[in-house]
Amino acid sequence: MEKFHGQNVNKAANINEFELFRLEQLAEKKRKSNRAALIIFPINIILSGLLVLLDFYTVAFFVLPAVGVFIFFVYRDILDRKYSEKFKESLLKKLFELSAPEFQYFPNSFVTDTLFMESGFVKWYTKYSGEDLFKGIVNEIPVEFSEIKVSKKADRTQRMLGSGYNKILFKGVFYAFSWNKTFSGVTQILPDKMEKLFGGLGTLVQKMNSSANKFGVSWDGRDQLVKFDNKDFEKEYVVYSDNEMEARSIISEPLMIFLLELKKNTNAKIYISFVGNKIFLGISDNKDILKVGNINESVTDNGFLQKYLIETEACIVSARKIVNILKIR
Repeated sequence: MEKFHGQNVNKAANINEFELFRLEQLAEKKRKSNRAALIIFPINIILSGLLVLLDFYTVAFFVLPAVGVFIFFVYRDILDRKYSEKFKESLLKKLFELSAPEFQYFPNSFVTDTLFMESGFVKWYTKYSGEDLFKGIVNEIPVEFSEIKVSKKADRTQRMLGSGYNKILFKGVFYAFSWNKTFSGVTQILPDKMEKLFGGLGTLVQKMNSSANKFGVSWDGRDQLVKFDNKDFEKEYVVYSDNEMEARSIISEPLMIFLLELKKNTNAKIYISFVGNKIFLGISDNKDILKVGNINESVTDNGFLQKYLIETEACIVSARKIVNILKIR
């Protein structure tokens, strides 16, 4: 696999430039925080004095100071988010222009929810967000990928079991490839939960999940279940398709091996689907890639730049492998 253009990075992406940027932003944050404190707390003191004159002692001594402190820290949190946005726009964008020139980086954008829903990985959602969009060409195939987070409101039972108000359906990196052919059917490769838990009984549940089962019963609206001889693949994945012949031509042994290795290396839930002229790949590992560190922490550590390069390279290498495997078919 191709490597990043590390030589260009070493020449132009000086770590001192990152540290200088951090120090400038830290100084700006301190100036703005001090200015906010000089506005919020004097106003707070004046209002508290007026409330004491009006005999509202509880509000004056407890409620109002708490509100003032809350507003101050919310403002500081906004400044930290601004630092993260500027860091990505000013420095990471330049870094990736050098290390991965075949891709464009849009830190505040993400793959659309329309494409995600087209993949069929989930049936519905209530909240969709993301960041760190990359767009480029891999072996003549247009590809875009980004970090996304997809969730839905948890029902009462799920909340009682500790799922919280929102249940996360997918959190990780999502890819959309615009393929050079159109698939006649829809094929989905999804994480296999049932067979890992229940063995043969799990296969029965999968068949019940299929909209094409003989009994006409559909729990999840999936297409026909397609089984393969590779036992390791069958333990980790379940395949649904409305065109079994095409599914078997797509899902080759090299593709199975790649998906098994990807699962092993990332410890993530792996999804892949073939719809129309698109191929979708999802790596749901519940991680936040390209996370900007605390503004108060120095960036001069040896592994600072390497962290971003490794995370991005892993994403791009997965895209290249998928394209190379499937273009052989």
